[in-house]
Amino acid sequence: MHAFVRNDDILGDLFLPEPKNANGIGIVWCPGLPNTPTAEDMAAPLSNAGFVVLQARYPGSWQSFGKFGPSSSIQGAIKGLELLSKSRAIDLATENVVEWSCNRLVLVGNSYGGGVAACTLALTDLAASAVLFCPLLDPANQNSYTTQPENDLTTLLPYLKRCHENVFRDIDEGEWSDFLKGKSILNPSKYIETLRNRKLLLVHGQEDKTICPSHTQDYYNNLIAIGATKTEIFLVDGVGHGKVLRSKTWEYWTNWIPTALTFCHPQGVSSNYRHMYKILCNLHIHKRHKTMIITRCSMDCDTIHRTSTKGQHRAVLFCRSTSKGGASFVVIL
Repeated sequence: MHAFVRNDDILGDLFLPEPKNANGIGIVWCPGLPNTPTAEDMAAPLSNAGFVVLQARYPGSWQSFGKFGPSSSIQGAIKGLELLSKSRAIDLATENVVEWSCNRLVLVGNSYGGGVAACTLALTDLAASAVLFCPLLDPANQNSYTTQPENDLTTLLPYLKRCHENVFRDIDEGEWSDFLKGKSILNPSKYIETLRNRKLLLVHGQEDKTICPSHTQDYYNNLIAIGATKTEIFLVDGVGHGKVLRSKTWEYWTNWIPTALTFCHPQGVSSNYRHMYKILCNLHIHKRHKTMIITRCSMDCDTIHRTSTKGQHRAVLFCRSTSKGGASFVVIL
C-alpha cells in the first residue's frame, strides 16, 4: 500500500507491507544530494520484505515546507521518526486514514543522508539503529587523502543553486559554510561518544570516487577505539557510490536490520534473551555443517536473535514458534 503523508513541515511517500508480511520495523529513508522525490529501490522492495518505509522530503525540498539546510535535514529525519511512531496518518491523496504497526524504527541513509542518519541516531532515542551507505561522515576532511581523489564539496551548493534552486530552497550560505568546515550540527564526528553505544552498520564501496571509503574505515576505527561493540563495517570490492552499493549488499543489510535490533548481550537484557545467550554459548556446533537444531524449547516467540560468542565468531539464532507451543532454534555460525 502506498500513501502520501505529512508531519508538520515534512511530506513524503509511505509504503506499507501486507499485514501478513509485516515485521514491525519502520524505516526512515535519508537520501543524498541531489535527490529525487522517491528512491524506487528503497520503496516497494522493502515494503514487500515486511518493512514500513517512509521516504519524506527534507524540509525546504520538493513538496516539504521550510528551509533546506544541514540542521533542517536532521529535523526532517526526526519528524519522519515521529510520524512512523504515531502508527497512523491521513493519506493526503485520498483523505483516508492509514494505519500501521511499528515497534522498532531504523534510519537508512545514503551519502549526505548517511551523515543525516548518523547524527539523528545520536540526537534522538526514537530510532534503534542506522544503516549508512557511503556516508559523508567528516565533511571537513573531504579530499584529505591525496592518493584517493574524491568530490570537492565546495562545488555542491553552487550546483544546487544553478540546477535545483526551486527543489532545495532558501539555503543559508553561512550554515552551509559551517557544514563544510565541520562546525555544523550535521557532523557525525561530533557524536562519536554517543554513537559508541548505538547500533550502526557502515557500508561503503571500495571504488567510491565521490566519498572515499577511507573516511568510513577511519570512523569505524575511531568507534572501536573507544569501546564500540555494536558497530559493523562492510567494505565492498568493485563497487562505487550510490544505488549499486545498496543492491549489491541487499541481502546483507536487510537481514542485518532485524537481527541487530535483537542483539543479545549477557548483561543488561531481558531474562529470555539471557536464556538464549546461555543456550548459544553452550552449544556444540556440528563441525561439518556448522548448524544445530534444538527442539522442544520452553520459549515461545517468532523472532530472529543475533548474538556473538567469544572471540571473533558470530552466530545468528533463528527462533520459530511451533505448533505444540514451544519453539525450535536453528543456529548458524
